[in-house]
Amino acid sequence: MRKLLSSLIFLVIYNGSFCCTCSAETEQSIQTLISIENYIQVLDSVFTELPQTGVLPLPLDYSIILRFMPSFLTESEVLIQVSYNGVVRVILFTITGESVWDSANDYIQRTGRFDLDAIVKNVQVKRKQISVSTKQASSWYSDALKNLGLAGTELKKNFEKRQKSGEVEIFLDGATYELRIRQGMTEVRWTIMDAEVNDRKITGLSSLAKWMNKIRLQLNHDQ
Repeated sequence: MRKLLSSLIFLVIYNGSFCCTCSAETEQSIQTLISIENYIQVLDSVFTELPQTGVLPLPLDYSIILRFMPSFLTESEVLIQVSYNGVVRVILFTITGESVWDSANDYIQRTGRFDLDAIVKNVQVKRKQISVSTKQASSWYSDALKNLGLAGTELKKNFEKRQKSGEVEIFLDGATYELRIRQGMTEVRWTIMDAEVNDRKITGLSSLAKWMNKIRLQLNHDQ
């Protein structure tokens, strides 16, 4: 069983300067050998889409990344890129073999070391480009910003609730969701722990997780 994070909020804003705030991270698994930082590094490498000449003229107007890191299913990611001239590229990444989390831990357990290139080579990933209109992409971008704002509001409410009751809500078998938004030189990342991903229905307690799962299911259906 994989346990990634019991609680993690990660916000990055880049606009000529760099600022990062992060809460405590926890790992819960006897077989867990890879650090959270190295796990994210592997995912960044696995989900990297190599530039394709003529497919998406640069520079980008904006881009959105929806990353899903479940406890029981394999990882997946949605990449949405829109250029200034309105060209849209949407790619759905799906891990088809053993999860990245398990594959990385298996490798480290066998060799006793972390080797990014070797671990990435062992991961099987399917890349599917999906046709999406500029209007749809623009709607998703607006929704991403809206749900990012709601995530902040919900975080504040949860904090105030915890201050009054002293109770903390923890997901033992949930999924970790990461939203990345980039526009120009500004980049925002928001990572939360929420209900487990489901391939048949929309799950999530937070507005952000529900929205991300909605997009994921929609694109899976459109394949």
